[in-house]
Amino acid sequence: MNLSLPLFLLLVLSGVGRAADLPGPWQTLENCNWIEAKSNDGDSFHVRKGGQEYIFRLYYVDTPELKEMKLTDRTSDQAKYFKIFKRDLYLVSIEAKAFTRAMLTTPFQVQTRWEDAKGHSALPRHYAVITVQGRDLASLLVENGLARINGYPAPHPDGRSGKEVKAELKKLEGLAKEKKLGAWAYSKPKKM
Repeated sequence: MNLSLPLFLLLVLSGVGRAADLPGPWQTLENCNWIEAKSNDGDSFHVRKGGQEYIFRLYYVDTPELKEMKLTDRTSDQAKYFKIFKRDLYLVSIEAKAFTRAMLTTPFQVQTRWEDAKGHSALPRHYAVITVQGRDLASLLVENGLARINGYPAPHPDGRSGKEVKAELKKLEGLAKEKKLGAWAYSKPKKM
């Protein structure tokens, strides 16, 4: 690496490139359980493993927000993605949360690299891949029209590249569009 001293110092002082900022290896938590919490939604929720509580945010997808008024830029982007009105987006957000809650009634697996997913809670939130009944939750949400494909294309714990995962999600999204599932049932083909 051939960095000038001032640039090197700037990177070190700003924390860019610190090993602590990089995600670690994949770790698997088996037999996890959903914890009911006010902030839970379709792609971010509280989880219990043994006596420990965590908050996890799904890799690869973004479900519509329950708090429509607080995240106007994000909800506008979500509505534009699905080509639906915000009032319909809110209905989809309720459906996405209910779907995730129903899927996670039985113990499930969490795979995480403890990558910071930011959040507004005292408890840290980390990105994760959730497997329930042998299926990836992010895929199930997209397959049912309840999430948009979004986010950093992280490599999957099964070895697939993030790009491969997103390509598979795109196929599932196409099927959900054809069947008019979830948000796609409200989708307006004309410009909004």
